[in-house]
This record gives sequence, structure tokens and C-alpha cells, in this order.
Amino acid sequence: MSKPTLSVIIANYNHARHIGKALDAILSQSFLPAEVIVVDDGSTDNSIEVIDGFIRKHGIIRLLKNHTNKGVTFSNGRGLENASGDYVYFASSDDMVLPGFFEKSMELLSQYPQAGLCHAELKTFQGREYKFYLAGRQLLFFSVDELTLVFKKRGYFTASGANSIFRRQAILDSGGIIPQIGALWDVFAAMTVAVRHGMCYLPEPLVAIRTADDSFSGLAKRRGAVLRKLLNETMLLLDTPAYRDVADWVEETGVWPILIPSMLCLLLKDRRRWRYLSAGLVRRALWRGVRSAVGRIVPVAGKDCFSKIANGYRNLVYAPD
Repeated sequence: MSKPTLSVIIANYNHARHIGKALDAILSQSFLPAEVIVVDDGSTDNSIEVIDGFIRKHGIIRLLKNHTNKGVTFSNGRGLENASGDYVYFASSDDMVLPGFFEKSMELLSQYPQAGLCHAELKTFQGREYKFYLAGRQLLFFSVDELTLVFKKRGYFTASGANSIFRRQAILDSGGIIPQIGALWDVFAAMTVAVRHGMCYLPEPLVAIRTADDSFSGLAKRRGAVLRKLLNETMLLLDTPAYRDVADWVEETGVWPILIPSMLCLLLKDRRRWRYLSAGLVRRALWRGVRSAVGRIVPVAGKDCFSKIANGYRNLVYAPD
């Protein structure tokens, strides 16, 4: 029986200063992908020169060029359309996979072929780790029922494009990359795939991320109007028959792709969406608002102390905002 294959997709725009390190980390993995598809989104810096240098040395790298800037969701979607691997990973051109990520993920996915994805924990380039504490190290696969119980307690979803390897057919069947939900596409896709197929989990940080405000997700999250629009588009998707099962899961768990206080107003405006207004969701949204307000006026040490109080002094770190 042949081993499953992995395609890595990288959407790049003007990240010449970072993409070399991202590619080095991918090509240094103990499990090499079958292909690395770089989609350059109309870069105006010397990104193409850097990428071409890697192509000359590594036959598994392919370059697709967008003649004009189309956005990261379009670029990832184009990469997915051209991918041939059994599994896909959407790498960021300014993040970095850590040693063992591909090998450990693919080994677990081979052990549980029914899983829709495998995700690991994260760390920042500054060394801060995002621990999710979903389970002990003995539980590495969550069935749909187990997933529901865990995330009903957790309150936020932990898998995203940055830290997840997807079964390609599962993400295609889930609707693929949905452009109208912008920066939320990867968490929504991960939720949909996991809710339908279950997921694997590696309880260790195997991806390093940047938390710069000029990142794609950072920009969306700082612009309240943009984020509310994306949330509204997500709600419209959940209103459709194609995602009724996901809507039922969101209602039961109170877990959304992202949680902000203003989403309560969006839910209240439409009677059909009152189904999502659980006590847990309201409490978490209001708490997030308090936490954000405190974060603007106190130093990092104060925010960490505040988070410990919020979690009953448990050794838990929140997922990235």
C-alpha cells in the first residue's frame, strides 16, 4: 500500500524577506512533501527572484503567478485547485513549520485515515507557546462526538490553516476555500471538516507564527467593520442547507471561527440566529470584550495575570486573537 502524499501551498505577496526561511523549513522536514506550490500574488518586490532560486535547486517546487494582486484566499484557492496530494497544508510565507510537523502529522493521519485533518499547537517567533490542552497525550484522535464534548468546554476552535494538515478531498467536499469569508476561511474550513470527519491532534507546538499587525488576519481583526462583515457572511453560510450540520454544531457548542463582543448584536438582529445565543457564548463574548479593553491599558505581564484569573489559575494560554 502506497504512503499518502502531501502538497504544500504557499500564498506569497511581497514577502521576499521571509519566504526563503519558510521554504527552507519546509524542505528541511523529515517527511518531504510531494510538491510545494507557491502562488505569487503579483508581488512587486524580489519575491520571484528568491522563489526561482529555490526552484533551480528543488524539483518539487512549482510557481504559479497571479498577474494582478487577487488576495490570499484566491491564491490559496488556486493552489488547492492545482494540488495533487492526498493531503494539503496551507503554509504562510512569513511563518515557519518546525521540525517533525509533517512526519508526525502524516503518521497520525495514516493511523486514522477517517480523520479530516491533523492539527498541532503553535508558538510565536518570540517563543510564546499557545497550549490548547484538548486532552492528555494518549488521545490523539477525536471522533465527532468527542470533538463536540471537548469544544463545548473549550469555547473556541483550535485548528486553522496555519497549524493543520487537511485531507484534500475532505476540504474540497466542505466547499473548499470560500472567498466571501476572507480571513475566516481557514478556521471555518477546519471546523467544517472536523465536524464531519473528526480530527487528529498533536499536543506540541510544531508551527511558529508571526503576530504582526500587518498580517492578513491581523488586518482583518483590527478593522471592526471588516470583521463584522466576514462574520455576517459566515452566518449566511450557516443559514444554507449545505452547512446545516455545522450550524447545529455551532449552536450546541457555542464555538465560532472568531469571537468578538459585537457579534452579539449581529445575532440579536435576526430572530433566526437567536438559536446561537447560549449563555456560554454570551459570557465568552463579553469576557473577550473586557479582556481586550484591559489589554489596551496594561502591560503584557498584567494581561498574563488577568488571563490566569480568567481561567481559574489553570495553566492555559488563550488561542491567538
